[in-house]
Amino acid sequence: MNALWVLGLIGTIAFTLSRLGSLTPSGAAAATLVAWATFEGVGWNGIIPLATFFVTGTLLTKNTERLGRHPKGVKGSRRDWIQVVANGGILALGALLVPSAPVFGWAILAGAVSTAQADTWATEFGALNNLPPRMITSMKHVPRGTSGAVSSIGTMGGLAGAITAAIIFYVLPAPSFVPVAALAGGSAGMFFDSVLGATVERVYFCKTCRVQTVNKLHTCGEQAFLVRGFPMCTNDTVNLLSTAFGATVAIGVSLVLTI
Repeated sequence: MNALWVLGLIGTIAFTLSRLGSLTPSGAAAATLVAWATFEGVGWNGIIPLATFFVTGTLLTKNTERLGRHPKGVKGSRRDWIQVVANGGILALGALLVPSAPVFGWAILAGAVSTAQADTWATEFGALNNLPPRMITSMKHVPRGTSGAVSSIGTMGGLAGAITAAIIFYVLPAPSFVPVAALAGGSAGMFFDSVLGATVERVYFCKTCRVQTVNKLHTCGEQAFLVRGFPMCTNDTVNLLSTAFGATVAIGVSLVLTI
């Protein structure tokens, strides 16, 4: 299929999703570039797992929003360009590397998209948990929605996301090492995301409302003060670092399996 036709098709789909409220205009533009780069590298074998991540993630987020359980401070189901790049930038890079360095390219693609899917599923399934989660670094109970908190239902949901990504790569005509790399990278990346959320992701505290927030200016209009993490380290930063970590783990697994 002609590359320009593919670009036009992907752009049309992204624009339609923007009109339907799943992407912002900037998110649609970024999604078009990510999807096109993925297609240029591996064709539809890369688009299918990418689309699966986006569709399932959007549906799960819309469901928790409908139930009023979506974590505070985590962006909603309408993805902007920063979210798209944070979750899809690494996997697009991996796809572009496949023609020249297939082992590295497939590993990066599989590890990154599996991490993004596992992390998203963990967040949305965890939001449905009625019991207080535990901070991954201390295992102490913390309020729902706290960055770095984990729960059994969230963890199982995240692992299901990584397993689903691995199954998709198994069904697709991908190299035999890719499903294992996807499962290992996605699982590791999901837990790494929680560790970063508990240590370096910025968390502020509003003295007036007595609640934690991810923004210095709280919704009540009062200035909050930093209690944990670094001011420049947002949830999108954590997602980018986590997909990179998941891709790195996937590379290691792939090298072992292809020796």
